[in-house]
Amino acid sequence: MNLGSAAKTAVAEYFNANGEMPTTANSAGYSPPSTEIVSTIAVGRTSASVGTVTVTLSSSTKLGSAAGGTITLTGTGSGTAVEWTCTSNQPKYVPANCR
Repeated sequence: MNLGSAAKTAVAEYFNANGEMPTTANSAGYSPPSTEIVSTIAVGRTSASVGTVTVTLSSSTKLGSAAGGTITLTGTGSGTAVEWTCTSNQPKYVPANCR
């Protein structure tokens, strides 16, 4: 989730500066790192005030049944604040606030 946190920060900063959510990681000024555990981190939006960060886990055998899973962080912006919620297809392996 640490990698997702960096993307959340970039999205929130973009929202605060521009009054709308970014459409891509690049537009948010975020460069997703490449790791053995995380396959991709994608930034997008469903509306001007709702942005998403989707973390897709790799197929590494180190992850066991969580391999290939996703965690989606959804941020809703209002004023200068962004409130985050999260969902996952692997709830057993995510932080308690995502379950």
